[in-house]
Amino acid sequence: LLMTLTASACLVALTASGAIAPLDIPDLVWTLLPIAAVTFMIRTWHRYRLAGCYRIGDMVAGEIARASLSYVILVGGVAGLSGKPLQWRRTPKFADRGSLGRAISAALPETLLGTAGLIAALAAYSFRHAIGEEVGVLLALGLCGLALRFLCAPALAALAEVDLLGGAETKQ
Repeated sequence: LLMTLTASACLVALTASGAIAPLDIPDLVWTLLPIAAVTFMIRTWHRYRLAGCYRIGDMVAGEIARASLSYVILVGGVAGLSGKPLQWRRTPKFADRGSLGRAISAALPETLLGTAGLIAALAAYSFRHAIGEEVGVLLALGLCGLALRFLCAPALAALAEVDLLGGAETKQ
């Protein structure tokens, strides 16, 4: 995300200052994007079918759960490159009562990264006239997709806390 934001900021600054001309994306890209999206959905559907999952709602929930681990995978990959051990972050898995505040604090890095990604996407879309219409739209779409991946973690944490709240009411 940091590299994407840095490159995007440089592109906006260079184009807005007139150092480079606005970029033009070939029309073929707009034809290939829907084909790639449909291919991704069919491949994902097929993978879940092979695993024995037949309900589309379960497939969507599985993809949200997979996307919610993006930050964990990112941190693990970076930690593998450094010589320092990771600080242990324990999430409250066995709490008696749920709390939405605890859900947000448990997924605070993901929430901040997701929010930053959405703000950057809005900025890219707002500056699309300066950097080129097509580049601005593609950049905004890419940043939105990245932000939504990060925002899946707080969404799942909130769902778990709501489930705890529901479970606590049935226990009483």
